[in-house]
Order: sequence, then C-alpha cells, then structure tokens
Amino acid sequence: INAEYMGLLNLQRMGATCCKSSAEIEAELKVILDSQKNNAPPTNEELEAKFLEVIGKIEYPSPEMQKKITELGPFNYEIRPDLNYLNVEAGDKSNEGEIYYGFMNTLKGEREYKGVIIFGDGSVFQGHLENGSPNGLGRKINKDLECVEGELSLIHISEPTRPLYISYAVFCLKKK
Repeated sequence: INAEYMGLLNLQRMGATCCKSSAEIEAELKVILDSQKNNAPPTNEELEAKFLEVIGKIEYPSPEMQKKITELGPFNYEIRPDLNYLNVEAGDKSNEGEIYYGFMNTLKGEREYKGVIIFGDGSVFQGHLENGSPNGLGRKINKDLECVEGELSLIHISEPTRPLYISYAVFCLKKK
C-alpha cells in the first residue's frame, strides 16, 4: 500500500471534505487498490509453470544436442518453496556468449534457483544456480555430448584475451 493510498484513506476516515468529496476519495482508493491487484507478483505455481514453458521451447545449439537432451529426459529440478524476488527470463544473453533460460533474482539482477545455460562453445548446463553461477544439483553436457550429472559447481569461466574466440567452463563434482 503506497503513501497516496494511505493519505486518501486518512482523509476518508477523518471525514475531510476540504478538497475532495467522500465519493471522489472512495473512487480514487478503488483505482489504487485495483492497480495494486493487477501488479501483484506471480504466484510460485505461475512461476514454475512459466519456467517449464520457457525451457520447453529452447532451441539447442545442434540437432545432436537436442537429441541427447531428449534421450536424457527432463532434468529433475528440486522445488524451492519461496520464490520471492524471482522472475523467469527467456533467452537472456550475456557478454560471454551464453544464453540463459530460467529464474532471475530481480533484486540482485542475477541468475538464481534453477535454469538452463547454453555456453558459447555449444555445451549446456541444466540445474541449480547460486550467485549467478551453476551450483548444486545439475547436469552438464559438453559439445561432444558427454554428460556429467550430480552436485556441480562452476569454478571457472574464462574468456582469453587472444584473438580467437574461446570460452570454457570447468565443472567439479562435489563429494557428499
């Protein structure tokens, strides 16, 4: 509830008619409340549904990668009960040539919770993210279609300064 709403509500409660009639105040309150209802954040269920819709439409870098991902089946993401400050992005491109599909923390402006990253070299990560990077349960499929699945953490992404375009990611399996 914003300050304008509170001010109008206080005017209405005090019966003030110095500048607006009670009917005008009620009409303005209704407009403010209706606009706040229309701007309500999406529910967890709506966000999860949007995520599934977005990742279902991803065009992977090659037909072979698409086939491999189909053979592996859907990645089993863990469900997070609280999705406050999150929204789903589709095809967010980074400076490193990555394309991201998944949840973004709207306060920090970074990738969070779960998503799919298509790296510039054609490799794919599906899984959980923390502080903008893959971290936690995930699946990494390199451009040669070799797959690693488990507790993953991204320890390095580099873009060398030499003229050739090369980027790489090194993943480690964490021991439990």
